[in-house]
Amino acid sequence: MYFQKYLLARINTSLILALNDVDLVFEKPEIANDFCKMLRNWHDRARRDDRDSIVWKKLHLIIVHSTEVYASLDINSSPLANVGLVIELPEFTLDQVQRLLNLHGLNLATDEVSQIVDLLGGHPLLLRITCDYLRLSEITFQEFLEVAPTLEGPFRGHLLEYLKILENNPELNTAFRQAIAANQPVQLSPTIARTLQRLGLVKLEKNFAKPRCNLYRQFFRFYL
Repeated sequence: MYFQKYLLARINTSLILALNDVDLVFEKPEIANDFCKMLRNWHDRARRDDRDSIVWKKLHLIIVHSTEVYASLDINSSPLANVGLVIELPEFTLDQVQRLLNLHGLNLATDEVSQIVDLLGGHPLLLRITCDYLRLSEITFQEFLEVAPTLEGPFRGHLLEYLKILENNPELNTAFRQAIAANQPVQLSPTIARTLQRLGLVKLEKNFAKPRCNLYRQFFRFYL
């Protein structure tokens, strides 16, 4: 009511409201449902063919959230499913990885950059961790490749979080073990495949799934 009567009605321009880290709300069941309903209501009001919709068309929402939390929710779809246009951020390309390394002052050989991409794909978080680790640690590139998929490496916190999720969810565990054991993409239950993708553990190629990167394949083959 405040937005409609006192805010949107009194401006002559669009209002863009950007909400970051909305997945933090998803983790709070006591408020998550009502909060998501509110955002959905704002979105729907602008699309109604009535007197109020003209006012609500001034509001534009940008909702940024991770999908990793979905595995812990008792739902089969996003809490904000069908709200607006969904844009999934792509992984970095080889050229973007090279640029990121250069921006961190890391002048690696072309074959070394290719080895990083082979290990991590274009995963933005893992690449950022790699940049900081290589820049701040007294370690050779070959030593980095050797420790990366182990508990001694810079990704241990990230990997252990995933391990905990998989250990607490036998169905996801079984499916992911199938994916990392195969040398080619495998067909999984659509719901399980989508959940693993939202977690960031697999990539989907049409109806088939494969580990998102070799780091996951190497680490989880050892621990699952």
